[in-house]
Amino acid sequence: MCSMDDRTPLPEFLIRLPEGTIRVAGTRVSLDSVVLAFQDGATPEEICLDFPSLDLARVYSVLAYYLTRRETIHAYLLAQHRFV
Repeated sequence: MCSMDDRTPLPEFLIRLPEGTIRVAGTRVSLDSVVLAFQDGATPEEICLDFPSLDLARVYSVLAYYLTRRETIHAYLLAQHRFV
């Protein structure tokens, strides 16, 4: 499993805050929020309704990133959950 630490490069649509939280660039929406909503069964369109600062293309980009790196993102989510 690959870890997602401060050196892991992120795509341009995601940013890492100094404390390590990853957010969708230009918003206050965390990667965690989008992924957890998707895991709970929300469609991309429903995620847009829940987070009006996200457009549909951005949601699909985040979900594609998640779906191609599930193990890494799950490890990140677990680490975030432990931190909180």
